[in-house]
Amino acid sequence: MRYFLIILAMMLTAVVGAQRKYELKGEISGATNKDLLYLQYRLPDGKWKSEEVAIKNGRFTFIGQTDEPLLIYVYNNPYFSSDGKSMGQFYAEPGILTATADYKDLSKIDVKGSKTQVDLDALNRFKLPITRKQNMIAAEREQLYSKLQSAKKDSQKAGLQKKIDSGQVTFDALWVEEIKAEIEFFTEHPNSFAAPGPLMMQLGQGMGVSFRDQTAQVARNLSDEVKNSVAGKALMRKVSAYENSKVGDKAQDFSLVEIHKNVIALSNFSKKKYVLIDFWASYCAPCRSEYPELKQVFSKYPNLEVVNISKDQNLESWKNAIAKDGIGSWRHISMLDNRDTKILDDYNVTFIPVKVLIDPSGKIIARWDGSGDDQIASLKNELKNIFE
Repeated sequence: MRYFLIILAMMLTAVVGAQRKYELKGEISGATNKDLLYLQYRLPDGKWKSEEVAIKNGRFTFIGQTDEPLLIYVYNNPYFSSDGKSMGQFYAEPGILTATADYKDLSKIDVKGSKTQVDLDALNRFKLPITRKQNMIAAEREQLYSKLQSAKKDSQKAGLQKKIDSGQVTFDALWVEEIKAEIEFFTEHPNSFAAPGPLMMQLGQGMGVSFRDQTAQVARNLSDEVKNSVAGKALMRKVSAYENSKVGDKAQDFSLVEIHKNVIALSNFSKKKYVLIDFWASYCAPCRSEYPELKQVFSKYPNLEVVNISKDQNLESWKNAIAKDGIGSWRHISMLDNRDTKILDDYNVTFIPVKVLIDPSGKIIARWDGSGDDQIASLKNELKNIFE
């Protein structure tokens, strides 16, 4: 009996191992035997893993393991950069997968054998009328930029720039339509493991700001199986961060080292001052373009504490920008000096600039995601209503 149980255990282990294994067999055109495919995917602990896959005579094979549908990004360069054609994505699941791809346009990689990939393909077909228009505008914009670079007369340049700007407005409107389409699709497909990726992007990108409440609701209505997946858990953490950083919420306290190596805590200003947290970076042109006007505005309100939190990866660039922009009187914090902080997650900051206004009781009373004249006008009006 004992030996039977041992053999049974070994058989079950083998079955479980076989169930977790996936094998991707692909055919690819436009590649030489010296070229490689570069894969990137997220591990169960949330960390990213990268793989290199050899190509031989137009074929490639990759073997991995996963307990659930796994979103894999594939690139034709080791820098994991994308120009629209150098990156594709697909879902892997236990079993045999087949793929056909063009090395010079991985965005069209076609993978068979994954149910979640079927869902993703269905979503892409659902959005096809929108993406076709987006691609047309993108192609036209590329041509206009080329003409703009070679234009000699100012009148020609102005005319071309006007067309580029008009195209961008149309493109942004189509982006909004794409977000609406994804919300509609995943509302009708709550069991799809393809949902977490697009929904997480909506919660993070600037164009999705107006739809975050709807996106969060769609996420909460996903099946428990999807929400308990690795990607699903990441999505729900994002939903929680969003729902805890909205206007009316209690601001998350923080204790961070500032530029002079002193520790700043939000609670230090409790019942004393209003606090404006400004997430920025020296390389963010829209962030810095606002500072000449904001310096004048903020100087009028001594009961306002401005705390700038920088995403810079270079301390010298950060310090030089502070000096050049003349904003040294504000409080300054670098993420490089506070690597273990979760403040970006706590305040749902996925792009910059983002500004969060907190009253003396510690409540978030206003928030501005992104830049622009409308945002600055709203900020100035909010401060005027408080202090004047």
